[in-house]
Amino acid sequence: MATVKGTSIQYGIASNATTGMTGQAAVTNVSGGNRAETKRIKGNDGDTMSYVIADPTIEVTAEVVCSSSADIPAVGATISLSNFATAELNADYYVTSSDSNQSNENEMTASLSLLRFTGTNASGFSY
Repeated sequence: MATVKGTSIQYGIASNATTGMTGQAAVTNVSGGNRAETKRIKGNDGDTMSYVIADPTIEVTAEVVCSSSADIPAVGATISLSNFATAELNADYYVTSSDSNQSNENEMTASLSLLRFTGTNASGFSY
């Protein structure tokens, strides 16, 4: 454990953070952010007259250390992130890609790409 002197810092992942994936031993890394489709509408002079922001989403990539009986989720499956320090991450997500990585040191990890439509739960597309 690190010793903190001076300014306090916040460690990124709580020890009880989870993806809800069967066979998860620990979440080691999560990154992502807000995304949206954008469109500039230009006037006759070529200058932007309006700017449209649509289809807001949150895209997240998670790295998970697996136990020996890990069940890597299929594309299209829904998983729930929970117990993360950043409350915005704690929600249901669609799996958009999932990869299994195995090393010669007897370690298996999973890389998950996740997508959440802002303002909805993962069971529907209503706003």
